Amino acid sequence: MGALTKAKSCLEHVLHRGVHGGIRSNSGHFDLVGLRSTCTEYVHSDIAILESLDIAIDVGAVFNFGFSPSGHLVAAVGELPCIALIDTQRGKLVQSVPVAHLDCINFTKFINDYQFATGSDDKCIKLWDVRHLKSELLTLKGHKGWVKNIEFCQGMLITSDLEGSVIAWDLKRIHKTKVPHRPLLHFPDLVRIACSLQEDKLVISTKYGHVLIFDNLRLDSLPSDFDYMRKKKHRPESSYNRMFVIRDHSSKLHTTSSMKIHPKGWCLATRMQRANHSISGEMMFVDNITFDADSSDDECLPNTTSPEKIEAIYSSYIYHYASSRSPFHPTLPSLNREMFRRCDLSSCKNLSPVFGVQSQLLASTVESDVAQGIFKEFAFSYDGRMICSPYRRGVRFLSFSKNFNEICDISASQTALYESAVISTHSHFVFTTAASPVDVRFVSGGEDGKVQFYGPRL
Repeated sequence: MGALTKAKSCLEHVLHRGVHGGIRSNSGHFDLVGLRSTCTEYVHSDIAILESLDIAIDVGAVFNFGFSPSGHLVAAVGELPCIALIDTQRGKLVQSVPVAHLDCINFTKFINDYQFATGSDDKCIKLWDVRHLKSELLTLKGHKGWVKNIEFCQGMLITSDLEGSVIAWDLKRIHKTKVPHRPLLHFPDLVRIACSLQEDKLVISTKYGHVLIFDNLRLDSLPSDFDYMRKKKHRPESSYNRMFVIRDHSSKLHTTSSMKIHPKGWCLATRMQRANHSISGEMMFVDNITFDADSSDDECLPNTTSPEKIEAIYSSYIYHYASSRSPFHPTLPSLNREMFRRCDLSSCKNLSPVFGVQSQLLASTVESDVAQGIFKEFAFSYDGRMICSPYRRGVRFLSFSKNFNEICDISASQTALYESAVISTHSHFVFTTAASPVDVRFVSGGEDGKVQFYGPRL
């Protein structure tokens, strides 16, 4: 079905609902809010497999996807050190890089429609241009551990590794083959980072379930603000880089294996794993992270952690990191491919949350417990009304209500995410999903190396 036919079908359906379903305001006029709600529900409620985009790529197990800002391209990376570029409109593999790194590739991030970055277990980040893929544009070296996350924020490329380092690379000041960079933070037992699309929040998660949020983010002063607060035991006078801590919601759930900030910055979704693999089950939590910028710190940040509390948490990590004979590293799982990455959570010390604060929990749900220890990446839809999450040999679509309302419109008494659909398409477990930044389309990949797209049936 062509795009024009789909649009016509959708319009006819919506108009039928408008005439016969009562999409009118109390004054009798056509209710545009009701019309928009009906359109949204119609598009989101009929997600299906896009058969024409069912393709296979040669990256081994798929670990991560990265959409271009226009949504026309998606990069897939994984177990093998190669890159696959897929045209999402035609459903075809358009380009590939057979040997992009020296080890498996964990993450990829588009900077614009032509340039993207990849991070690998070879401890390097590489910049690429889709128009010239014969070789990388630049190789960025500075990490001492496996690179796990890449973000682009305030003109900087923000990268993190599993040794606890967060580094900022200034892409606006590239000189020949050198990119100015400096360490932003070092936090032992750091696992993941995320930046909001509004570029006003940086989120850091640790293997013990703590999540640190820097609000009103200003990267150029972040290192000094963080150091000042730790040493002086009180906040800087600046309103930038306000920090607070979210504690895990269950003492049996520790590591945040993946996390995403809502596209509008309203909430934070985290998928957490249990520290003990003998206890099955994972959880997803959605927490409110919105603040009133015009209020005082005490009013707008009811969950703000004091400098003393953050220093205590930080010190506990320093102590554990220094005293442990075997610092935290992912280990290889006993699966078919030796390159799979598993977090060895069972060997972690069971440290209870230290001086944490409970977050403003909005909703939660139980996730599948297969392939325990494997990081599983979920994704918000472009409008934030849906979450696409790996679920056994397929994906599960979650929403905040049956009608796919915005999170700000759900009832305060509602605490569970609504399961709108479960689609099984893979022959092995799914590890990662991603969402188009411009429309309701999703992609999944996993152990079988298969890439599957989903979208409205219309």
